[in-house]
Order: sequence, then structure tokens, then C-alpha cells
Amino acid sequence: MKHTLRSRLALAAALLLLTAVLFTGCKAGADEANATTESTEFTFETFPTASPTVYVAPWDQTEDDTSTQEDTSASTSTSTTRASTTKKPTTTKKPTTTQKPTTRTTTTTKKPTTSQPYVTPPDGPTTGTTKSSASTTPSSSSGTSTSTSTAPTTVRVRGISVSPVATTIDAGKTLQLSISFTPSNATNQNVVCRSSDATIASVNGSGLVSGLKTGTVTIEVISQENPSESATCTVTVRPVISINAPAREVKTGQPLQMTAIRVPASTPIAWSITGGTSAGSSIDSSGKLTAGTVGTVIVTVTAQDGSGVSKSTTVTVIA
Repeated sequence: MKHTLRSRLALAAALLLLTAVLFTGCKAGADEANATTESTEFTFETFPTASPTVYVAPWDQTEDDTSTQEDTSASTSTSTTRASTTKKPTTTKKPTTTQKPTTRTTTTTKKPTTSQPYVTPPDGPTTGTTKSSASTTPSSSSGTSTSTSTAPTTVRVRGISVSPVATTIDAGKTLQLSISFTPSNATNQNVVCRSSDATIASVNGSGLVSGLKTGTVTIEVISQENPSESATCTVTVRPVISINAPAREVKTGQPLQMTAIRVPASTPIAWSITGGTSAGSSIDSSGKLTAGTVGTVIVTVTAQDGSGVSKSTTVTVIA
């Protein structure tokens, strides 16, 4: 009987000792689980972009299981279950091994660093090369020549001509020469003009010829941009003569003094009777007419400078 009681007491003591050992281990496991939970929460603060529903739930559930097991069971089998349950967080490494947030961040930041600007097209994808070429187009309006802008091209003179090539003008008159270029769109259409005798005829820079006295000159028109190209015009200047008479009628036997207006004034002239029905009429070198019989007299004044210019008028002789 004493032996049986002693055996029971020994068994009870052993059970109490085993229970104490298991309880101590269970408490140590719970402390380790709490420490692991705190470490895991610190890890999620480092990666704020991770989804909280993936990683936080297991630790909340573990803490609930631990508190429930401590309050509801003191048996050996229950303590064993709690010990095995509390070790789950130590084997679960999802929060520390998952690198998705870091990988996504790296991929996102690399897009802007490419050599071509990243632009999201409105209708479907567009390559960076096309966008790059399009972005260079506006540089034409900022004052900087674009790829399509070119410097003005100089069109050189390959030929020049004047019209007319020969002409006659009266002394004191002017004539504008017509100047043409080949090609017609030559950039520099300025010319240099000169006269072979500026005392007979002069010319200005635009080809305007002025007759001064009787004679013949050559007007040369030269391309300013290409002096090897030129053209010429022959200009003959002739005198201008007119007859001034105080009357167109004169009585038989009466004199009539006539004068010649000439340009230039130095032009030599000669008076003559070249026709008419009046007999006996005459004229001297000064232009004085002496009337003959009743009829008409044709009086002519001719330039004696070799130009052959003359002027005639008719005078009526009355009784």
C-alpha cells in the first residue's frame, strides 16, 4: 500500500516536473514568436509598397493562437500542440525572401534613363526613334535652322543681253536700254554700264542713255556679279533741227527772215530752196528769204555734220 502510494507520488512529481519543463519551453517559443513578429514588422516598414494582406495576417493569427493556448490548456498534449504551433513563424520566411517590391521599383526607374524620351502615344505604341525625329521638327520656329532648312542658294549670271543692239536717238533725248539675264532668276542682277564717248552719249548705272551731240558710241553693259558676261549697244546721236519763221506768207519782192533751232546748238547748217512754184525767190546762208513771183517756196535747212538731218517748211508768196 505504501509502495503504491509512493509510486503514485513519484509519478505525480514526474508529471509536474515534465509539465514545468514543457511550460517553460512553450513560454520561450512564444517569446521567440513575438520577437520574430516584431522583426517582420520592421522589414515591412522598409518595403512600404508590399501588400499588407500577404504578410501581416500569419503573425496576427499566431499571436491569437498563442494567447488562446495559454489560457485554455494546461495538459501535456495541449502544451505540445502549442509548442509546435508557435514555431510556424520561425519557419515562414515569405516577408524576408520576397523581393518583388525591389524588382518592380528598379524596372520602373530604368524607363526614363533610356536614350530616347519615353512618351505614351495616344493610339498604340510608337518607337522612340519616330518620337525623337518628331521632337526635332519645332527647332525651325525657335530661330535655329532645322534639318530641312537650307541657306539661300546663289544663282550665278551665265549670260546677259541688251535691247536694242543698235539705235539712233536725237540729241537732248534719252533712251532706256532693256537688260536681260541668263538665267532669269540670277541672284545679283546689278550691272556696270559705260560709254565709249561720254561727250556724245552718256549712260547711267541702270542703262539710261542720254544723247548729247552728233556722233556714234558703243554702250557696254557688264554683269557686276560675273564681269566676264557683257553686252553692247551701238547708239547714234543725231541733231535736232526745226525752222522758225515769223510768217508763212510774204509779198512779192519782200524779205522774210527765218531761223533754225538746232540741238546741239553748235550743229552746222545750210539753207536752201528745194521746191515751189515761185520764180525768182532766193535765200542766203543766214536764212533770209527774198520772195519772187506769186506762188510757193519750199525752204530747207540741212545739218552739215554728216548726220543728214534736215527740216523743210513752205512759204506762200502773195501779190
